[in-house]
Amino acid sequence: MLGKKMHLLIALFVLMILNLTAVAHAGNILYYVDHAQGTDQMHSALDYYAAAGVHTYTKLTDASQYASMLTNGTADGDVDLGIIMVQKNSSSSTDIANAINALGGFAQQGGLSIYTDWTRNNQLAGLFDVTWLTSADAEKYGNHSSMNLTNAQFAMGMSGAVPVTVGFHDPNRQNQDQYNMSLAGGTPAATFTGQDSQGSFTHNAIALGNEGRSITNGMLTDTFDDPEEGKQLYINEIGYLLPAGSSVPEPATMVLFGSGLVGFFVKKRRS
Repeated sequence: MLGKKMHLLIALFVLMILNLTAVAHAGNILYYVDHAQGTDQMHSALDYYAAAGVHTYTKLTDASQYASMLTNGTADGDVDLGIIMVQKNSSSSTDIANAINALGGFAQQGGLSIYTDWTRNNQLAGLFDVTWLTSADAEKYGNHSSMNLTNAQFAMGMSGAVPVTVGFHDPNRQNQDQYNMSLAGGTPAATFTGQDSQGSFTHNAIALGNEGRSITNGMLTDTFDDPEEGKQLYINEIGYLLPAGSSVPEPATMVLFGSGLVGFFVKKRRS
């Protein structure tokens, strides 16, 4: 009877190890970027997770292929997180608009998304529970050279207390501030603040939507003054949506624990 119990324990232990392995490699990420004018910090963030063996990712520059793979999956299986970064003002392209539309539908159906688009397309933005300020508003409020990270998890690994100030500029126009590209709607994770003729204002720079399953990054792509700061922000965003499960004991620890339990039962049987 005791032998059967020990076999059951060993089988349970093996299942626990397999489950832990699945948790540690749970994320399959699909990334589309249309144009990187500077360093691609999102790519660097994805490399960070891939090197750690936590998530796998596929990077694409073909929008039609992206939309198809988002629906049908990749070689690594179904997509857990979809990312789109549009910087070259080209989402008027039918292919890119269709890719963003597919990502919005993915988020609305329970998928996870990170989304950036310079074109203020509010029909597409609405899929992520946000809207853009109009061009007139953007001109009214002017350009900004920094934003304030108000979400503590997004600011992890950066110096200073929340809100953390993050500086940026347009890498295609040296020595110029970034365009405003402020957002309305969603839950703010970063803000722009300033003064105009009517007083002070606060606008969303990064917003959460779809019940926390989507992150809209406004105009952010490779726009950071400090590329390492941009990489860290994107690492934090991915970690927010796809936690790496660091609170779960490491498999090696579980092996020791399981071996101890097996040893205990063997000793009990001999006695």
